[in-house]
Amino acid sequence: MSKNRSQNILLAEIMVAVLFFALCSTVILEVFVTAKEYSGRAEAESEAMLIAQDLAEQFYAADDAEALLQEKGFIIQNDIWTAELNGYTLAVETAEESTEAGILRTAQISISLEEDMLAGLPVARYIPGGVSE
Repeated sequence: MSKNRSQNILLAEIMVAVLFFALCSTVILEVFVTAKEYSGRAEAESEAMLIAQDLAEQFYAADDAEALLQEKGFIIQNDIWTAELNGYTLAVETAEESTEAGILRTAQISISLEEDMLAGLPVARYIPGGVSE
């Protein structure tokens, strides 16, 4: 009877160990799935940020900012140019100020996800009076 009892205890210990490892594997699997989701979001956010930086550089160098934005697929609504990218919204708000000395062109490029603004990039270019039309 002692031998049968020790076998039952051993079996119970093995079952507890298997349940413990099953619980640990479930938790680890959940952590990896969450990490993959965060990685995907970070990759899309990084891509949106790179596109916004590239757009800022091209806006600075462009002679005709509106043509550049149309070429890039932006749509104008309420004086704000917008485009969708991987679930992110890029918005460009442009302004132009003429003075006797020249023209100051400014833009505010913003990246947002749904209603949350993630980043904003200001761009300004001064064109002296003798260079512009």
